[in-house]
Amino acid sequence: MAYGTSRTLGRALMLAAVAGMPGVALADIAFTAPITLATAQRPGGVAVGDFNADGNQDIAVTVDTQDRIMLFTGNGAGGFAPGQSILTGAGTGPDTLQAVDVDGNGTIDLVVALHNVGLVRVYVNTAGSFAAGSGVATGADPRGLDAGDIDGDGDADFAVANRATNNVTIIRNNAGVLAAVNVAVGVEPRDVTMGDFNNDGDLDIATGNHDDRTVSILSNNGTGTFSVSSTFVLNAGTRPSGLDSGDLNGDGRDDLAIANDNRVSVLLATATGFGPRNDLPAGANPGPVLVVDLDADGDLDLASGDELGSGVWFRENLGTGTFGVATTITTGLHPGDLAAGDLDNSGTMDIVVPNRDANTTTVLINANAGNPNCPADLTTGAVVGQPGYGVPNGVLNNDDFFYYLAQFAGGNVAVADLTTTAIPGSAGYGVPNGVISNDDFFYYLSLFAAGC
Repeated sequence: MAYGTSRTLGRALMLAAVAGMPGVALADIAFTAPITLATAQRPGGVAVGDFNADGNQDIAVTVDTQDRIMLFTGNGAGGFAPGQSILTGAGTGPDTLQAVDVDGNGTIDLVVALHNVGLVRVYVNTAGSFAAGSGVATGADPRGLDAGDIDGDGDADFAVANRATNNVTIIRNNAGVLAAVNVAVGVEPRDVTMGDFNNDGDLDIATGNHDDRTVSILSNNGTGTFSVSSTFVLNAGTRPSGLDSGDLNGDGRDDLAIANDNRVSVLLATATGFGPRNDLPAGANPGPVLVVDLDADGDLDLASGDELGSGVWFRENLGTGTFGVATTITTGLHPGDLAAGDLDNSGTMDIVVPNRDANTTTVLINANAGNPNCPADLTTGAVVGQPGYGVPNGVLNNDDFFYYLAQFAGGNVAVADLTTTAIPGSAGYGVPNGVISNDDFFYYLSLFAAGC
């Protein structure tokens, strides 16, 4: 069952609702004392997801020696116990991870780039236990795996940068069956990110090309096929590596944050591309970059790993795509990838970072208080298939509205059925009845307008 409520109409209704929302108090980015998890040698990639379906977020970390993925089971209060160790094969070199439901069966699978053998492989989750599933060949030395629904069929697709063959492998997923195509980009791409950079409703891809100092934008033609629409020099004196995307200034467009040498550069999207970069100092050679709301104020902040040092840098978004003074948290030596998730069920996002040359993984529990009981809070992100899609985070923003709109249009009774009537005070108001109607939509609008 579906209704004809368009995204444009939904945006107009949402904006009307937002006008009546209470203001959101600003908070500083702060964490409790770091938690250290012992891993095997040379951890690198990390992902967060509820792997055993107990309602608590767990952690997966790739390690180079021995080649495997290590799981840590969360207790919902910020504590972790060693779980399954998934061997990926001798010499495979597991690197970047994504935690997503690949086959659509409701469990969170793991997808890993095996950089030594040019392969992306799915590890299928059955009742919390993982086994090797389908794989697809990439270019040489794949890095920087990202996930999102690029062809609009409702499941997670993937893109990965191939560092040694100067291309990106785009992997379309059809109910767990993977098919790949390569698209040439610049020299030595090290990371990819998906975002709607031209504001046409489809996910595009950006890649940072380290050795020719460029960024490539691959535009989606609407069906999940791509071509390079632009390539630009980020900074003639620096080399881009990690990057991430999200709406940093609240204008509805996806912006870019790109690590290059000793800074993170923010590029805000415009109607014709990107505006001038804003360079933010970020330690010694930042590698990974993460765009995530860390202070529970509804806008997206920045995190970056000090790849040649031993810390993670955080900057608070001041609400317009400008950022405050950096806060640095000490981790282990040479932090690798970054992942976010609500690890203690507090309603705020926590951070996990593996430390390559300390053989540890650092867990940073957010000290800010979210609102885990906010009824209109439905998701951490609005992009189908990405980590956090459908997972509340105690923060109410546009992503929640568009998530509800998608569930309403798709006839998802479990999420979209909220009320029997739209008349406040009437019998059945706020009582689901197993049927989706316009009453449910307008009831959700009232919840959204009330805020958290």
